[in-house]
Amino acid sequence: MDKLLLVATALLAPDVSGAALPATTLSFFDNIPLPHYSAVTVSASAVNGIATNTHIEISAGNTKPTSIPVVGGPDCWFCPSDQEEETSWALLDLFLPGVWEAGTTPSGFNSSLPEITVDLNGDPKYAATPTTTEPETPAKRAATPTKTVYVDSKKFKTLNEHAKQSKWTNGQGWAIEAAWPPSGAIPVSEHYQLIAGYVSVTSKSKEEKDKHGKVTKVLETITRDYKGYVYDIRAQQVGNVKKIKFIDRGDSKDTWDNDKKHLTFTNMGSIRQGLTHEIVAARGTTLADTMGPYSYTTNNCGTFANRLYSDIAK
Repeated sequence: MDKLLLVATALLAPDVSGAALPATTLSFFDNIPLPHYSAVTVSASAVNGIATNTHIEISAGNTKPTSIPVVGGPDCWFCPSDQEEETSWALLDLFLPGVWEAGTTPSGFNSSLPEITVDLNGDPKYAATPTTTEPETPAKRAATPTKTVYVDSKKFKTLNEHAKQSKWTNGQGWAIEAAWPPSGAIPVSEHYQLIAGYVSVTSKSKEEKDKHGKVTKVLETITRDYKGYVYDIRAQQVGNVKKIKFIDRGDSKDTWDNDKKHLTFTNMGSIRQGLTHEIVAARGTTLADTMGPYSYTTNNCGTFANRLYSDIAK
């Protein structure tokens, strides 16, 4: 205890040099490099219910860690415990010559411990301003190993497989065409549908940190979906004429992927922004009413799908 009080009364304020140990002439040792010690760590303890009294655990070589009390707060790590510089100092018993690396941010404080240099005559030096954690820049983030995981809906997987886009953005509009296999002697698909809508892309990142608070790995989860709706027609016999009628599929307009194992898909391309299902359905209704008589080979559901896509294409 006498030794602790002696050292406590001898250490000086931040960035001020003085004799923590008896002054000596060190010209012979001036060029001796100071040893480096591992970073100090801190465990918080409460003073009147506030975590402003901490303890630094230090060790050098094979010695056991030594618990050293530190009094201060977020604004000053090593401030004197009272207003007079001659009395007890916050940093106690850290008098081994060397450079003590910066430590982590302990509980109850806003900044990390600074690097402390104790020179050969025992004088501690350290920054008066606490070391704050620098915000992570894009460059630093880029250097951190990142693992990306894609979570794709069944509809998006179908779109992605056939559209073959290298990158998708949130709100991107796209259309594909679905075709049923031929059912008769004529090698023409039994039915065609235009599927059009927009992609949604959301991203969520989770950082993994080491015990010092440094980001060591980033897990990025990207969720992708395709809100595509079906637009198609049917032939309705009216007298001697087969008329083309637009099909209002109601709640089944977005269930086209339920039977997709029987379908083949073809990429159509991008579509304009702002086209709601109601807008495209209204255009499909007008188009069906003006296409003329239905023909199984020349004016059919495939014709409708291609013409409707031309109307909404970007």
